[in-house]
Amino acid sequence: EQETFLNSIKGNREEVFYRLGFALGLRLGELLGLKWSRIDFKECTITIDTSVRREKDIETNISSLILTSLKTDSSYGTLYAPQFIIDDLKRCQGKIESIYYEFNEKVKLCVE
Repeated sequence: EQETFLNSIKGNREEVFYRLGFALGLRLGELLGLKWSRIDFKECTITIDTSVRREKDIETNISSLILTSLKTDSSYGTLYAPQFIIDDLKRCQGKIESIYYEFNEKVKLCVE
């Protein structure tokens, strides 16, 4: 199913985002919380230490996305990324400010 899905979005701007998520088994919030500074292109690793979650303001009833720490200590870590993922990220690094910004241009959270 993943292969069929990835083939259907081939060439779309979100392709790298989904390939990264599938390859590393990341949760959506972890993917959205990634920063370029947490990707080590030389060592082929990605450090997971932030997440994005939706929070609703009780007074205004407005929902927004916020960058937060991870829920559990075991969620923190540095993962090995396959070379094809590192190559994907290198290709798009100069084109987008952050993974999250590329995925959802409406909210600019993870820009460094």
